[in-house]
Amino acid sequence: MIVLAGVLWGFDGLLRRYLAGIPSTIVVTLEHFIRVLILLPFLPRLIHECKKLNGKDWLLAVMLALFSGALGSIFYTAALAKVENISY
Repeated sequence: MIVLAGVLWGFDGLLRRYLAGIPSTIVVTLEHFIRVLILLPFLPRLIHECKKLNGKDWLLAVMLALFSGALGSIFYTAALAKVENISY
């Protein structure tokens, strides 16, 4: 799943060029939504592992997803727009 997510992330540069004019938050939200849809079929295998997590583990997972995934991608996309690598 990590390799598949990495491959999908590699296509971001190609997709973002055609999304000029759309705010970075929308672009990142759509990209994450597409990734979730693609990886959703693998979820049933992991449900039994998720049931073993305690509150502290869930908090850590949510914090990692928020700060390293969503916010990191938004800031990265906004930075590309600022240096005019991608014209937004």
